[in-house]
Amino acid sequence: MAFRKLYLGVDGGGSNTRSLLVDSRFSPVGSGKALGCNPHNCGYKKAGNRIDESIANAIDSLDFDDFEIDAIYCGIAGIRTPEEKSRLANSLKDFSWLRGTRLMIDSDLSIAHEAGLGNTPGICLVIGTGAACIGKSVSGKIITHSNRLPNGDEPGSGYAIGLDAVAASLVSSPSKERNEVAKAAKSLIKLAHSGNIKARKILDQNSNAIADLVCKTMKDLDWGSGNLAIVLMGGVGSANTLYSVLVQEKLAALNSKIVFRFPQTSALNVAAKRAFAMI
Repeated sequence: MAFRKLYLGVDGGGSNTRSLLVDSRFSPVGSGKALGCNPHNCGYKKAGNRIDESIANAIDSLDFDDFEIDAIYCGIAGIRTPEEKSRLANSLKDFSWLRGTRLMIDSDLSIAHEAGLGNTPGICLVIGTGAACIGKSVSGKIITHSNRLPNGDEPGSGYAIGLDAVAASLVSSPSKERNEVAKAAKSLIKLAHSGNIKARKILDQNSNAIADLVCKTMKDLDWGSGNLAIVLMGGVGSANTLYSVLVQEKLAALNSKIVFRFPQTSALNVAAKRAFAMI
């Protein structure tokens, strides 16, 4: 088989790190997965190791051996500043797949917005293990906000719902790791669907926190009188559940011009596309 140049996209969130390898025709040829790699959750060393595991799994899934990875684009949760990008890059420098390869690191919110809305102005709301917004104005102004507090709490997120559920003794979690606690959110949401009043109250309180996050983003965008496109993404936000319904109801109450959109593609696909564009 002929030698191939490949391009690698990585979408690293709080619960999962996903990798996608594409060839010179942008055809998917390999994929991999590992636990979440937000360095503010697990530290930069472990974040680097989890990105390596995801990429190694993608490489192992290939059905050919004669290749090189020409460019890598990583959209990683928690990465906002040049210093954070540099620290994460440093945690990856010794892995063999990086040698001689071009690397770009950015926030996962950037790829989420493009995945959700393309180049259209509007707000991408990501609710997964964490909760964050990225908004783009008609003039191209970019605003990002997170609900993460200095003490590590993150109202409205899967982690917050899981914490509240455990504190209320409605569900249990096998560990205190954020991604494990966030899994408890699914059980809590199921209880709310079955009519549990305490569970419903927890979802109501957390959806209020999400509405506040979006409201702050809208204000900083100086949105005018036109329609405002909003797309919900992330494992919790995009799921068809009572929680996503509550969130949408409260967002709709903020502004009658809000229009909800469906994602155009996946954030992982956008990451691979950006690596491919580095040709």
